[in-house]
Amino acid sequence: SRAFYAMHDTRTPLLISIVTLLINLIIELPLLWTPLGESAMAMGTTISFIVQVLLMTWLLNRKLNGLGLKSILTYIGQLTSATGVMLGVCALAVAAGLSLPRLRVGYAIAAVRENQAAAEALGIAPLPYKIIAYSGSAFVFGLVGGVYAYWFTFIDPPTVFNVDFAIQAIVMTLFGGPATALGPVAGAIVLKSLDTVLTTVSIFLHNVFFGALVCLLVIFAPRGLADLRRARGGILAALRAALRENRI
Repeated sequence: SRAFYAMHDTRTPLLISIVTLLINLIIELPLLWTPLGESAMAMGTTISFIVQVLLMTWLLNRKLNGLGLKSILTYIGQLTSATGVMLGVCALAVAAGLSLPRLRVGYAIAAVRENQAAAEALGIAPLPYKIIAYSGSAFVFGLVGGVYAYWFTFIDPPTVFNVDFAIQAIVMTLFGGPATALGPVAGAIVLKSLDTVLTTVSIFLHNVFFGALVCLLVIFAPRGLADLRRARGGILAALRAALRENRI
């Protein structure tokens, strides 16, 4: 609406608002007496706002002889495809994390991780399983890195080898719970949301927060929040046990 007002056109937003209101009433009134009930109001409002945005965009595009809609749609398509591929890689990693512990290879990798000498005494050769673990991790990171490079259209050392990415990946895994399938996913969702908020507020607060979080995780939850949730007596009992163990 402000774009039309800036061009001294108050008639077009008024007409669009009237059309939007009529669409809203046409959708809401018949559905109010259906099982949807009050939910129909939310549905009608949502649809009417979508129509309003589409109408205003189309009219503004005609009025200004082009808004660059082609480039905008191309950008949206690239964003959607990159997001889809990232979600696919995430689902693949979660599926591998859920299925691997049930396989013989998973048992062998876990044995090597916990105690390599004991694994060798049981007849498990560490090298092949280390190669499998490293190559599997590299495969996932390679897929994500390929999409990341496509998204940015170029790569340079500060972008690719930024230490913040490595630190955040480790912190997210520690926060959610290492050696779990869904723990790193939950850690990534929570911490990336906080990271976005804190970055907009202050870079200093962002760095302080992540530094303090690493210290707290090492002391109170070395195996992440997933381990605290599974602890006997609940999270508070686990925190008290960690305080006693660290003599705090």
